[in-house]
Amino acid sequence: KVNKFTKEGRNVKENTIWDHISTLSNYRKNSSAITTGKMMQFVPQEGVYVYFRYNEKQTVMVVMNTARENKNVAVKRFEERTRGFSKMKDIFFGTVTELRDFNLDSYRSAVYELMK
Repeated sequence: KVNKFTKEGRNVKENTIWDHISTLSNYRKNSSAITTGKMMQFVPQEGVYVYFRYNEKQTVMVVMNTARENKNVAVKRFEERTRGFSKMKDIFFGTVTELRDFNLDSYRSAVYELMK
Protein backbone atom coordinates (compact mmCIF):
# COMPACT_ATOMS: atom_id res chain seq x y z
CA LYS A 1 0.00 0.00 0.00
CA VAL A 2 1.39 3.42 -1.01
CA ASN A 3 1.57 6.10 1.69
CA LYS A 4 1.61 9.57 0.09
CA PHE A 5 2.52 11.08 3.49
CA THR A 6 6.03 9.62 3.20
CA LYS A 7 8.72 10.67 0.74
CA GLU A 8 9.03 7.09 -0.46
CA GLY A 9 5.30 6.97 -1.28
CA ARG A 10 5.45 10.01 -3.59
CA ASN A 11 6.94 10.35 -7.06
CA VAL A 12 9.44 13.09 -7.96
CA LYS A 13 6.79 15.60 -9.08
CA GLU A 14 4.71 14.97 -5.96
CA ASN A 15 7.78 15.45 -3.75
CA THR A 16 8.62 18.72 -5.50
CA ILE A 17 5.11 20.02 -4.83
CA TRP A 18 5.15 18.66 -1.27
CA ASP A 19 8.47 20.42 -0.54
CA HIS A 20 7.22 23.69 -2.05
CA ILE A 21 4.01 23.71 0.01
CA SER A 22 5.89 22.62 3.14
CA THR A 23 8.40 25.47 2.80
CA LEU A 24 5.62 27.99 2.23
CA SER A 25 3.53 26.66 5.14
CA ASN A 26 6.44 26.69 7.58
CA TYR A 27 7.45 30.19 6.51
CA ARG A 28 3.85 31.39 6.91
CA LYS A 29 3.43 30.07 10.45
CA ASN A 30 6.64 31.83 11.55
CA SER A 31 6.02 35.11 9.71
CA SER A 32 4.56 37.93 11.77
CA ALA A 33 3.84 39.96 8.62
CA ILE A 34 1.78 37.18 7.07
CA THR A 35 -0.03 36.06 10.22
CA THR A 36 -0.88 39.46 11.73
CA GLY A 37 0.34 42.14 9.31
CA LYS A 38 -1.42 44.52 6.97
CA MET A 39 -1.85 43.89 3.26
CA MET A 40 -1.19 46.21 0.32
CA GLN A 41 -2.04 45.15 -3.23
CA PHE A 42 -0.99 46.76 -6.48
CA VAL A 43 -3.14 46.73 -9.59
CA PRO A 44 -1.97 43.89 -11.86
CA GLN A 45 -0.12 44.96 -15.00
CA GLU A 46 0.38 42.70 -18.02
CA GLY A 47 -0.47 39.62 -15.96
CA VAL A 48 1.86 40.42 -13.06
CA TYR A 49 0.19 40.69 -9.64
CA VAL A 50 2.13 41.94 -6.61
CA TYR A 51 1.07 42.31 -3.03
CA PHE A 52 2.81 42.92 0.28
CA ARG A 53 2.16 41.72 3.81
CA TYR A 54 3.90 43.90 6.36
CA ASN A 55 4.15 45.06 9.95
CA GLU A 56 6.74 46.95 11.99
CA LYS A 57 9.04 43.89 12.09
CA GLN A 58 8.81 42.38 8.61
CA THR A 59 7.81 43.02 4.99
CA VAL A 60 6.99 40.19 2.58
CA MET A 61 6.52 40.70 -1.17
CA VAL A 62 4.55 38.13 -3.19
CA VAL A 63 4.82 38.26 -6.98
CA MET A 64 2.78 36.19 -9.44
CA ASN A 65 3.19 36.10 -13.21
CA THR A 66 -0.04 34.86 -14.80
CA ALA A 67 1.09 35.74 -18.33
CA ARG A 68 2.15 33.30 -21.02
CA GLU A 69 5.57 34.92 -21.28
CA ASN A 70 8.36 35.86 -18.89
CA LYS A 71 7.95 39.31 -17.39
CA ASN A 72 10.29 41.93 -16.00
CA VAL A 73 9.21 43.13 -12.56
CA ALA A 74 10.18 46.78 -12.04
CA VAL A 75 10.68 47.26 -8.30
CA LYS A 76 10.42 51.07 -8.47
CA ARG A 77 6.69 50.70 -9.17
CA PHE A 78 6.29 49.40 -5.60
CA GLU A 79 8.38 52.10 -3.92
CA GLU A 80 5.60 52.89 -1.49
CA ARG A 81 6.28 49.52 0.19
CA THR A 82 9.93 48.90 -0.77
CA ARG A 83 11.35 52.26 0.38
CA GLY A 84 14.09 51.74 2.96
CA PHE A 85 14.91 48.18 1.89
CA SER A 86 18.00 47.21 -0.12
CA LYS A 87 17.86 43.40 -0.30
CA MET A 88 15.35 40.62 -0.83
CA LYS A 89 15.51 37.04 0.41
CA ASP A 90 13.84 34.31 -1.64
CA ILE A 91 12.00 32.24 0.97
CA PHE A 92 12.17 29.04 -1.12
CA PHE A 93 15.90 29.06 -1.89
CA GLY A 94 17.26 31.26 0.90
CA THR A 95 19.21 33.38 -1.58
CA VAL A 96 19.65 37.07 -0.80
CA THR A 97 19.98 39.51 -3.69
CA GLU A 98 19.89 43.24 -4.16
CA LEU A 99 16.37 44.67 -4.29
CA ARG A 100 16.26 45.45 -8.00
CA ASP A 101 14.27 44.64 -11.12
CA PHE A 102 14.05 40.94 -11.91
CA ASN A 103 12.50 38.53 -14.39
CA LEU A 104 9.79 36.07 -13.46
CA ASP A 105 9.02 33.08 -15.65
CA SER A 106 5.58 32.52 -17.12
CA TYR A 107 3.00 31.12 -14.68
CA ARG A 108 5.42 31.40 -11.75
CA SER A 109 5.26 33.03 -8.36
CA ALA A 110 7.91 34.19 -5.91
CA VAL A 111 7.90 35.18 -2.25
CA TYR A 112 10.56 37.53 -0.89
CA GLU A 113 11.26 38.84 2.57
CA LEU A 114 12.60 42.38 2.23
CA MET A 115 15.70 43.36 4.18
CA LYS A 116 17.40 46.64 5.06
